[in-house]
Parts: sequence; structure tokens; C-alpha cells
Amino acid sequence: MTYTSRHMRRPGRKPALYCYIRFCSRDTPPRPIPSYQPQLFKRSKEDEAQLKQLRARHSRDWSQTDAQAFEDIMERDNARSDASKELLRLIIYSYFEHLNLPPLPPPLPGCSTSVLFKRAENHSNESVRPFMVACDRGLLDEVKAWTEDGERIEKLQQLGLQDGLVYAARANQIEVVRYLLDERWTPINGEVVREACDDLSLPLFELCVQHGYHPNQQIPSRNGHIGVAINHCVQDVDITRFLLEHGADPDLAPFKDGRLQD
Repeated sequence: MTYTSRHMRRPGRKPALYCYIRFCSRDTPPRPIPSYQPQLFKRSKEDEAQLKQLRARHSRDWSQTDAQAFEDIMERDNARSDASKELLRLIIYSYFEHLNLPPLPPPLPGCSTSVLFKRAENHSNESVRPFMVACDRGLLDEVKAWTEDGERIEKLQQLGLQDGLVYAARANQIEVVRYLLDERWTPINGEVVREACDDLSLPLFELCVQHGYHPNQQIPSRNGHIGVAINHCVQDVDITRFLLEHGADPDLAPFKDGRLQD
């Protein structure tokens, strides 16, 4: 007699996981079995405790140190998510090993969560909001006053300068962007390049390249749908020519494998 599992009593029967979810006690509602997640890819107890403390207060009450701590936790979360997909990534890369393609530059870093969703006048930290508004409106003298005052620059910290750079790029305030890059050594992030794509701003691209950006660097996104800048600028001949002259590969495409989406 052929052995038949108690979970598969006839051909076409639903597998065991479905049975565990579907047929539970009548006194308890159906509950899915939580997916297995290795400890390596879980948030640490220290991060959980710190995140709980931060979320107990409204983000408008955070200091720049608190905001930086939150961004650091999110960055570690993203790094763990990427690490969990490393095996799949290596398998996909192996399909193209025989082509001997040159390695790509590392992707651009992301920007803070607050800047992605809030206008300058609604920046979550009220104490540095005037600086963000000055960057957004192109008030260069006021931006300089903030960055040359020891007490206020201490309040801004590096995160504040990076946020201001994004707001200036979003409003295409080239002189403010140039000042923050040249005089304050603010590092470029992916959102600055993305704003250059949205505005089709050649001066902004020129500044980014002057400060270390390579056109083959991927603009960060959790699902990989953005890719590199040239894909978003082909309608502008001058920008396309500029990117090609500085090493842009027109064959690079955004990576849209759904298995890599969170």
C-alpha cells in the first residue's frame, strides 16, 4: 500500500500550511503561520528599544541627533534586507559572468525619510526649519549665516546639511547647491540626482559630476525601478550627451525582478 500523508489524503488536496490556517479551533479566528526569518535578518534588541523610545515622541520633538539615530536604524534595516537577498543576487549575477562586464560603481546613498515626504516649510525639526526654507527659496546669504554660525551649525549637523542640499536641488537653486557642495563638503545622495532628472537640469548634473557622481551609479529605491539617470533624461539632448561623455552606459536598465521587492 502506498504511503499517504495525513495532510495529503487525496490528490489535489491543499498542502499542510493551508490546513493549519484554515482548520483551527472554532473558538479562535484563523491565523496565518508567521514566515520564518533568521535571527541574522531581524532588528536587534537595542535598535528595537531605541526605535520604541523615538516613536513614543512626535518626530517634530526630535533633535537632529534623534533624527540621525532613526535614519541609522532604517539604514541597518535596509542593509539586512539586502543581505537576505544576497544569494539570489549572486545567482542572477552568475548568468552574466561569461560576458566579462566591468564592475559598476556602487549605488548612490539615500536621503533622510523626512525629506522624501515633507516640504521644506513642514520639515519635522522645527529648530532647523528656517534653514530648509532658505535652501528651498535660494536665500544664499541666510544659508551662509546658518553654516558660519558655530551654534547653529552644531544644531544642523551633517544630516541637516544633507536635507538642505536636497531641498535646494528640488527647487533647482544652483547657487545654494554649489555652496553646500563646494564650501560645506556636503555629500551627494541619490535624491539630488533624482531631482536633476525631474528638472532636466544640466547645471545640477554638472555639479554632481564635479563632486564625484558617476552616471552609472544607481539611484536608490527599494524596488529597483529607478535605475540610472540617463534612462530619465533621453528627451534632453544636452543632458544625454553630457552623461554619455562622462561614462554613462546606455544599455544599463533598472532592475525590475519582482522577487527583490520588499
